[in-house]
Amino acid sequence: MGGSYASGAGRFRLGPVFLAIAGEGRTVYHPPDAQLVPRLVDELAAFAQHNASHVPPPALAALVHVRLAGIHPFSDGNRRTARVLASLAMYRGGFTRPEFTSLEEWWGAHRADHYASFDCLGAAWNDDVDVTPFVESHIRAQRLQVDALSLRQATERTLWGVLEDIATEELGMSPRVVDALFDAFFGREVTNRYYRALSDVSVATASADLVRLEASGLLTASGAGRSRAYTGSAALVKAVAAAAGLGEPPVASPFDAQRQWALARLADRVHGSR
Repeated sequence: MGGSYASGAGRFRLGPVFLAIAGEGRTVYHPPDAQLVPRLVDELAAFAQHNASHVPPPALAALVHVRLAGIHPFSDGNRRTARVLASLAMYRGGFTRPEFTSLEEWWGAHRADHYASFDCLGAAWNDDVDVTPFVESHIRAQRLQVDALSLRQATERTLWGVLEDIATEELGMSPRVVDALFDAFFGREVTNRYYRALSDVSVATASADLVRLEASGLLTASGAGRSRAYTGSAALVKAVAAAAGLGEPPVASPFDAQRQWALARLADRVHGSR
């Protein structure tokens, strides 16, 4: 929207374009002629508007996504625009949470699958092509993304419960320190100021809590004064593993690898209990 208009941003392409595989120079798709673009875009808009109340939002989002990508109305940014349009279809259909409206994160992690889903368009524009494979792929991605988010949230709730047991039963501390332990477990720096904002305690109480967590070995401190920050230690992962009965973490691995190991096993347990 704020691009270079001198370069054509915001205007339909005026000439032919083609899609090629980067590094290979092999053309894989020829969009329709430029003179057809305005009519095709108008038809797509009318289709989306007419079917907004008749077609389930996930299916409509997939259809407008693949249709705009096939039309390829701009010189650049067509797939990104198509993903935005798909998000708009979901949002207007009542799905307002980002994990439903946007598949950016999912497609970014499954780029090859995303590109392969456009194979149904064929080698050149065909107004009557069957895009069922793309619709299926798109809806499957939405479902898998939401499933993955649900599993992640359930895993984090389980982790929270484990950390609360460690804080209250093993350390004899207030449940409020779980705020610090949880963030530190995920590799975030916890400062006195940040912890106070989370737990709504005084400077002195926050300092006492953080110093005690450091003394327990679960947190590691760095810096001094206002810049002093606390991060999770290998002992924190080991304590989570012991409290949750996950076994012995890979002690020779970096902290991030140990954390991922613990999260993967917690997720397996949560998934198995569903």
